[in-house]
Amino acid sequence: MFQYPANEFLGMNVIELFAIEKRDKYELILKNLLNTEAVNDPVTLTDTSLVKKDGTKLICDISICEYELDGQRLITGIVHDITQKKVVTDQLIDSERRALLTTIASGIGHEMNNSLTSLMGYVDILTSKNSPDEKKDRATLVIKSQLEKLSILTSNLLELGKSKSFFPNGLEANDKSELNSLIKESISIFGNTARTRNCEITVNLFPEDIWTFGHKDQINLMISNLILNAADATKNKGRIHITTTKVDGFGKVEIEDNGCGIPLSDLPKIYEPYFTTKEEGKGTGLGLFVVKEISSRLQVDIEIITSINVGTSFVLTFPLA
Repeated sequence: MFQYPANEFLGMNVIELFAIEKRDKYELILKNLLNTEAVNDPVTLTDTSLVKKDGTKLICDISICEYELDGQRLITGIVHDITQKKVVTDQLIDSERRALLTTIASGIGHEMNNSLTSLMGYVDILTSKNSPDEKKDRATLVIKSQLEKLSILTSNLLELGKSKSFFPNGLEANDKSELNSLIKESISIFGNTARTRNCEITVNLFPEDIWTFGHKDQINLMISNLILNAADATKNKGRIHITTTKVDGFGKVEIEDNGCGIPLSDLPKIYEPYFTTKEEGKGTGLGLFVVKEISSRLQVDIEIITSINVGTSFVLTFPLA
């Protein structure tokens, strides 16, 4: 494996097999291991850079274990060359990344192109001197609707691009938000959009403030996506009821609709990016994916209660700040 003749290899300091830039690190690991009275469990060093006699690098996994022979303490290291496996794995990851980027470009490009085409057509109507006022009013509403659609799409994309480096336990130490006020804010922003204008939205808010961890923009985006998703499930003309409460030291938000419900076969896939059951041009499949991403970061539990042609409830359980 290392291309040394046996007489040169035997007796050689094992540290010389490690890449020069990593020797200090692994020498310290090995010294600590040798100075430990007993190594009860095997120690594994993964993706370790070792070098052949000619300086060529190998990527290896090393398993180190201890045993006793004739009263003498011995330590064995088993080296497994994974260089080729690493190359193939990297190629697969790169291939999957390219496939995902193709899906993203296709889905988002198609969605934005539909909106832009619609915008250009209705801007022409709006700026035409010969267009009747009725058509201009209709054009204004459609333009507003398409801009709202592009706005939520952009918000979702920006959220996906954010760093996932959070404080311990995934909770921002200095970011706290009040759930009742965020519900009111989301409804004031999205309650009169094209997707919710014909829906009956009712709320039943807990009489006390409910403070939780997380920046208000993230939680607002999560709640807004669920409200818009509920509206779409009712074909944008049903009932949406939002409830907040405190239970056993947690804050709860329930967003309930009387829409089409979610088939059991779709439940395992609803959080996958770009999975959607909506008609072409009606959704990107990003909304629930973003909801799941944010909930995971903020340690928010999501429960789904659904029944076909009866409706769906999303119940979010927040840790109290």
